[in-house]
Amino acid sequence: MVENKIKCPNCGTQINVDELLFHQAEEKLNEKQKIANLELQKEKELLKQKELEFEEKKKKENELFQTKLNQKIEEEKQKIILEQSKNISEKFELELKLLKEENDNRKEENQSLKMKN
Repeated sequence: MVENKIKCPNCGTQINVDELLFHQAEEKLNEKQKIANLELQKEKELLKQKELEFEEKKKKENELFQTKLNQKIEEEKQKIILEQSKNISEKFELELKLLKEENDNRKEENQSLKMKN
C-alpha cells in the first residue's frame, strides 16, 4: 500500500493524506450519527406523547361509554320496575274485584238463608 503524504508548506511536517481524510470522514460520520440519534430521540418522545394522548382519549371514551351504558341499564331497570308495578297493581285490582264479588255472593247467600229461616 502506497502512503499518500504531503508536506506542510508552513512547518514542513509530513502529513498522511489517507489518515487525514479518514479522520475527517469519521468525524463527519460521528456528527451525522449524533444528529440521527437526536432526531430518533425526538421521534421517540413524540411517539410516546402521542401514545399517552391516545391512552387518555381511549380512557375518556371508555368512561363515556360506561356512563352511557349505565344510564341505559338504569333506564331499562326503571322500565322493568314500572312494568312489574303495573302488573302487580292490575293483579291486585283483579283479586280485589274477585274478592268483592265473592263477598257480595256470600252476602246474598246469607240473605237468602236468613229469609228461608
